Amino acid sequence: MTIAACYILHYGREWLGWSIRSIRDFCDDVCVFYTQTPSHGHTTELKNPETRDELYDIAQGYGANWHDCGPFANEGLHRTYAVDTIAQAGYDIVMVVDADELWSPEDLQVALNIIQTRPERNYVIGARHFWRSLRWVCDDPAMPTRFIKPAVQDNSVYYLPGHFLHMGYAQSSSIIRYKMDIHGHKNEWRPGWYENKFLAWRPGDVDVHPTCENYWTPVPFADTDSTLDYLCGDHPYFNLSIIP
Repeated sequence: MTIAACYILHYGREWLGWSIRSIRDFCDDVCVFYTQTPSHGHTTELKNPETRDELYDIAQGYGANWHDCGPFANEGLHRTYAVDTIAQAGYDIVMVVDADELWSPEDLQVALNIIQTRPERNYVIGARHFWRSLRWVCDDPAMPTRFIKPAVQDNSVYYLPGHFLHMGYAQSSSIIRYKMDIHGHKNEWRPGWYENKFLAWRPGDVDVHPTCENYWTPVPFADTDSTLDYLCGDHPYFNLSIIP
């Protein structure tokens, strides 16, 4: 079966290269669908800290195919456009990846082995959410869709074992502030979260999820099998105790 990775992109410079690097050897193609205008549900007067050209250069450096597209009214339409474009190109499996997501080769290979033998359309899997650095991580029961077989016409779902690594809150404060202002869940953001939960956080603080109470509590991350070191040991944030 042929596999294409699908990135929908508006920002993502801090982790994009490492994300593509973690999955590219498992895919026949890597496609980036960029929009200049936020598709996360909200616009903002804040300036995007990242430029198209910066993102384009990273994507090209890792061999990705770039698509300028949009604008889109929401993230769902952006993602649907990207998945449909890949499906129309004839790929059997679409791997949905965000720019701040990394995959261990072991978990990705297990997932792909299962998917190629299953009849379902959608494949969901858990995530581990890094918090303020690569030393702390939050876990939750959510399992987003990360693989789609577009030729299957029903909405069947299969729950995959394993997890991917989400660096969405192991990013600079400038990106987090921008992310908040365009986020699809902006209206649900907890009052004072950025100042009191994100910026003020110190080891031992609990209840840090941006929209849900008592959903995330950071715990120390032990890289017992050196997966993180393998995936991003050369990242400038790797040895920081707090990402500024």
